[in-house]
Amino acid sequence: MKRNLPILLVLCTFFIFFRGKACDNSTITIANQVTNPDGSITYTLNLFVELGTADVVFYGFVLKFNSANNTPTVVIGGTYPTTTPLSNINLTSGSISGTLVAKTGSGINSIVNDSDWNSYDNQTNVISYESGQLFGATTVSFNTQIQVTVSGCVESIFFDSNVNSGAPQCEYLVSTGQNCSPCSIAAPTFGTVTQPTCTTPTGSFTIANYNPSYTYSASPSVGVVISGSTITAPAGSYTVTATSGSCTNTASVTINAQPVTPPSPSFGTVTQPTCTTATGSFTISNYTSSFTYSSSPSSGITIGSGSVTASAGTYTISATNGSCTSSASVTINAQPVTPLSPSFGTVTQPTCTTATGSFTISNYTSSFTYSSSPSSGITIVSGSVTASAGTYTISATNGSCTNTASVTINAQPATQTPTFNQISGICPGGSFTLPLASLEGISGTWSPPINNSTTTQYTFTPNSGCANTATMTVSVNSSVTPTFTQSGPYCQNAILAQVMLPSSSIEGITGSWNPGMISTANAGDIVHSFTADAGQCATNTTMTIVVNAEVLSTFTQVEPVCEGGTFVLPSNSLEGIPGSWSPPINNINSTLYTFTPDAGECATTASMTVSIISTVTPSFTQIDPVCNIQSVTISNTSNNGITGSWSLTSSNASGGLFTFTPDAGQCATSTTMTVALTSPQPEFTQIDPICPGETFTLPTTSNDGFTGSWTPAENFNATTNYTFTPGANQCAASATM
Repeated sequence: MKRNLPILLVLCTFFIFFRGKACDNSTITIANQVTNPDGSITYTLNLFVELGTADVVFYGFVLKFNSANNTPTVVIGGTYPTTTPLSNINLTSGSISGTLVAKTGSGINSIVNDSDWNSYDNQTNVISYESGQLFGATTVSFNTQIQVTVSGCVESIFFDSNVNSGAPQCEYLVSTGQNCSPCSIAAPTFGTVTQPTCTTPTGSFTIANYNPSYTYSASPSVGVVISGSTITAPAGSYTVTATSGSCTNTASVTINAQPVTPPSPSFGTVTQPTCTTATGSFTISNYTSSFTYSSSPSSGITIGSGSVTASAGTYTISATNGSCTSSASVTINAQPVTPLSPSFGTVTQPTCTTATGSFTISNYTSSFTYSSSPSSGITIVSGSVTASAGTYTISATNGSCTNTASVTINAQPATQTPTFNQISGICPGGSFTLPLASLEGISGTWSPPINNSTTTQYTFTPNSGCANTATMTVSVNSSVTPTFTQSGPYCQNAILAQVMLPSSSIEGITGSWNPGMISTANAGDIVHSFTADAGQCATNTTMTIVVNAEVLSTFTQVEPVCEGGTFVLPSNSLEGIPGSWSPPINNINSTLYTFTPDAGECATTASMTVSIISTVTPSFTQIDPVCNIQSVTISNTSNNGITGSWSLTSSNASGGLFTFTPDAGQCATSTTMTVALTSPQPEFTQIDPICPGETFTLPTTSNDGFTGSWTPAENFNATTNYTFTPGANQCAASATM
């Protein structure tokens, strides 16, 4: 049954206007139709659905596939596509407010459940795009392209663009161009296709259901040979047509392209194994990434993206594309032998009388060539080597392979003059020892015997070897009294961290102090004792450090100040100590100030906090709107305790501006308040409409308590606008009903 619209007024409008223009500009065209391998046909349809102003309701549309000689069947959910849900994502223009779901056969009218669909129920050649949601009257039209697969011959497609409309101008018919008159001829079916090979450029197949009474043709026909049921063709896609009289049927088949036979691999220059690299390498200069490359033998060889590394041997390299292969051979030579590093017997070094050294090559091999770098001053004969002083690199060479080792011939020893570290001067009676060997390792004896009371020169005589005598003077020094620059005097606590006394005197005497630090923590005369380090021939001494007592700086406290007020910090303490304050004076925030005495004053620092009292803004409860501005009274004490007085600054028809001035000494600002003048409008309960001749009474007192009168007098025969005028002195506006 028809769905009822929500309200009677709209339903009336539907009956009045529906018979006007209704979807009469909708269209249907066939964009494409493709015959599938199973004989079904997929139609691509362009639909334009016009929803005119007369189309009050729209639940969907219907497509019916017609044939004079058979009943086609719509296929939903098969192998080939049929557009099922239809929503905004499927539209090429316009929009719809819901989703249309495709149904056929017994599913038709299962969603919309509308009597307008009854004529399409249970029809397998119908596809219904329907929704349970009312789309409503709209001037919006939409375009969409859908696909529908149909089994069976179709001569025309019927399009009902708005089933609910029921209007003939919503129904359209488009021809498929097919003739469904009885004409029975089976579509050709094919056996397995023999595709082209590396050596055969054509493919072939047989017509499995071949009928010698039919005529067979192929499109395209170039290069195609049809012999009985066998067809031979080059690469391509073909449509094979079976014809019997005026009846035809077709099927499609594809012959793949002939696989490419790779060219024989060609190689770049082969890098043969070297003394240090056991493998050779080369590149496949005509390498193609789509081919597969392999080697025989496959052991000891690596092929990667055209680069090949292999051990010694002869290899056959194959390039393969599917079943097509080409090959070429390449040889990697054996790795050349590298000589062992030369090893040497004991080196005979030069002596005081022989300028050259000598050694033997203990692993000498006569088939190798031996050389030296540098080559000057050295002789190599059958593994025996003689050389002057120097470091030599001896090379053993076999072809291009070389190994080396180094050997050093020392310089011929010369007659040496022994040297010694100078012995520092000693104090009278001190001790020292003369070394038994020089810095060069030359041993010997000293003379005369050690003397620790007088400065003496001693002579060193070497025991043996190529060495000269040497001398050393050891000084015996006299004692020194160290002196220092006097420190202080200091103020008590002037040095916040302890200061160390100098560890070296004016004369360069080093030592230590007790106590070692200057401290000003306590007033008085502090004695510090200096003890000279041993070995300096120096005496001990003292220094007295004077620490003067510190004066305490005091001040009279500055009273609290209002924010933005002024005050002065004294430049001298109550004890007369001059100095300065920091930070600079701040009359906005409470601040801690520090007093620092002037330089040279033995006095303490001091601090003082000056409090700043924040300025307070008085707050008051807002006065409600009044009828007479002159009657306003506001409290002279604010909600936050500020006292003062009010004055009317200005007034007009909308209200008055009052200004509050705080009493002196309260650190408070002035403030204002605006009091509004008001005339509220009386409120009444609306009197319901009456029939002619019925009566009603206009109330003389409003819902909010205002009294007054109405004009004009009550009229019980015509709709009338009445005006209420409040009585005198009620501070209220007029009202109407």
